Amino acid sequence: MAGSPDTDYGLEDAMPGEDWVAVTSSPLTSLIPLHATLNGCIEALNTRTVSAAEVERVDGPPPHGTAITPEDMKTARSWLANTLAANVDEDGRQSMIDREATVREWIGNPTRITSLVMALVIIAAAAAAG
Repeated sequence: MAGSPDTDYGLEDAMPGEDWVAVTSSPLTSLIPLHATLNGCIEALNTRTVSAAEVERVDGPPPHGTAITPEDMKTARSWLANTLAANVDEDGRQSMIDREATVREWIGNPTRITSLVMALVIIAAAAAAG
């Protein structure tokens, strides 16, 4: 992720790579990064007064050379837009993620969790840049 000029941030700026794998692999903690990322993205979008419609307009393929799939991008866009449209609180956001992750068997899947975290940030950043 690009920050200010000459700066970029990645997952390892939040915690070392081996810690990411440990957190996202554990059935007990794997969804925490998704909860935190969705909450952070929603707070940022609300601060910038970005609407659900603006989030839904963000389209495009996932970045090349990543494990992010078109389905990850669609899921992230849906979570962000639905949360903004319905003004869902943090508990509701967590429940939404927990339900979908359980149904899709994403719990403890570090590749899928990491891809969804990055997709949330990509979609939110694009919507905010509008």
